[in-house]
Amino acid sequence: MTVYWADTLAREIVGRKKYNYLDKPFPEIKTYYIKSSTSISGVPHIGNASDVIRHDALARALRDLGKPVTLFWLAEDMDALRKVPAGIPKSFEKYLGMPVADIPCPEGCCESYSKHFSNLFVNSLKEHFGVELVFKSTAGAYRSGEFTPYIKKIMKNLELVKEIWNKSRETPLPERWTPWKPVCDNCGKIMTTVVKDFDEKGVTYVCEDYEFRKYGEEAYTKVSGCGYEGESKYSKGNGKLLWRVEWAVEWAAWKIIFEGAGKEHFMPTGAFWTAGEICERVLDWPEPHPCENPLQPYEYLTVDGKKMSASVGNVVSTWDWPTF
Repeated sequence: MTVYWADTLAREIVGRKKYNYLDKPFPEIKTYYIKSSTSISGVPHIGNASDVIRHDALARALRDLGKPVTLFWLAEDMDALRKVPAGIPKSFEKYLGMPVADIPCPEGCCESYSKHFSNLFVNSLKEHFGVELVFKSTAGAYRSGEFTPYIKKIMKNLELVKEIWNKSRETPLPERWTPWKPVCDNCGKIMTTVVKDFDEKGVTYVCEDYEFRKYGEEAYTKVSGCGYEGESKYSKGNGKLLWRVEWAVEWAAWKIIFEGAGKEHFMPTGAFWTAGEICERVLDWPEPHPCENPLQPYEYLTVDGKKMSASVGNVVSTWDWPTF
């Protein structure tokens, strides 16, 4: 008899005995926290929903084993707006480079751009698809101080973080390198800040022009910096960690035992393995359970052979899907 993949995966997770990089026993788990996340720089769509629904299937399988489970859905709302998505007013070009948590609601009904689309996405998943989840926000975690203790650990162990990350790089990180990316206190942009110096408490920076580009291609968007010079304290939370380090902090802070991801993150030098080793060796929480299964890794949804993308506009939103 074939066993459903989520049931197989749930049993593997419950039966886990140790860390992956350290010779330590797996901690006693009272509640099984699993996480799915979405960048809110565009309209969340059914491609994003497929990620959440797969995690919901695992949550149900763990509950069938009698385990208490919480599924977090994270809005990655400290990420910058890189391109105005199709369907958003062209006037929003003035917000390029700013965290989407700090951009106004495009319809004037919510407190921010990210809250608007997060609310639509979460409510539709709950109402139309029966997904039980708890909402999380990266902006909220940074600015409330929830991530601050973990940021301090990262900065105190920066050489180890670099050693781990360098395993996935062809060229080593610079000697004076920091994973902290501040928001400019003057113009509110995060993509335009360049760190000039740093210590265990914060960084100094200057706000300079920035070009969004794909590797080997001409810039597709240019964002002007304001020239402001300032400092950013980690404890204030007005900034973010670079992706691989941020992922590790999320897992450790929220005690995540599983998170799936796209196939690019599970390549031999992929972000999952970098984040997992940082999570264990620096933050002392076990790397979320990795395995080969129909959930992890998985492909993008495509439309006419092209990746479904909010910036292109070839998407179906979760709130429109039931009547599409």
